[in-house]
Amino acid sequence: GKEAFAGVALRFLGVALQLEGNFKAAEAVYRKSIETFKTLRAVGKAYTVGELAATNYIGEVLHWQGRLKEALEVFEECARRAEERNLFWGCSLFHSNAANVAFDLGDFDRLNDHIDRAVEIFEHGRGGRSGSMLYSFLALREAKRGHYSEALQALERGEALCAPIQKRSWTAPHLMVKAYLAELMLNDSEAQKVLGVFLKGNPKDYAAECIAQYRALHVPHKVEALKNHFFK
Repeated sequence: GKEAFAGVALRFLGVALQLEGNFKAAEAVYRKSIETFKTLRAVGKAYTVGELAATNYIGEVLHWQGRLKEALEVFEECARRAEERNLFWGCSLFHSNAANVAFDLGDFDRLNDHIDRAVEIFEHGRGGRSGSMLYSFLALREAKRGHYSEALQALERGEALCAPIQKRSWTAPHLMVKAYLAELMLNDSEAQKVLGVFLKGNPKDYAAECIAQYRALHVPHKVEALKNHFFK
């Protein structure tokens, strides 16, 4: 009905505000969207997917502001609620977003857990929606383990998912992973041999492109982290 349409419309307005860097207003609009869907639930109509989609965007807003622990809690809550209700449509995406935040926190155990769960849901018959981030971070994880063929396969899948869409929130982490893998290749001949067929650029070029993407998204903590790692 009209209320559900209003909930979705509010979410789109929130996205527009978020992309302008107006995070406070975006979060307020997302919360209004959630309230709209909760009202529908109170009269017996289930719009949990609408609630979770807006909540996921709140997680993004928190992440982009550098409020990492809060963001991780939000994404993990989205994944938990979706799995409890067998709503696998966005579950892999929620786990991928959680993995992205876990990377920024330096929590690689948490990153591994979320990547494993996202792969399990997306690839093993549950279906749903997943972005390129799942495969970007899977590539990084496999390369860190010395599994370069698996890393290459994941990187190519990530590229196939993000290249046609050109969504900055997907291309930026993908470029970041490319920068780290290109850096790894400098001192690892095996990595160079396997990943070099796909990665032709140098780490600083990928990092510079990534920094430009994060600047456009108004995510200063990522800009600073990348500058400190690749340009100092």
